[in-house]
Amino acid sequence: MASILFYTSPAKGHLFPILGAALDLHKRGHQVHIRTLASEMELVHSLGLHAEPIAPEIEARELDDWMKPAGPWPWLPVPRNARAIVP
Repeated sequence: MASILFYTSPAKGHLFPILGAALDLHKRGHQVHIRTLASEMELVHSLGLHAEPIAPEIEARELDDWMKPAGPWPWLPVPRNARAIVP
């Protein structure tokens, strides 16, 4: 069987969406490891999954990605001569 790592960003809301897949893979016999917030260790262990906290330096970082400009694909650079598709 496979050994699978789930690594969440340091936000509580990012853990819960992956738990269903993690539990399903665990039930199928895979080794599932989760790295998430230290405050969520008890919850993950109570589900029978192996978990360790993410590095304290990462957990301590201020989450400011919500302040970045949004767009259909914010990670792609926009060419200077590009025209707006949406008015």
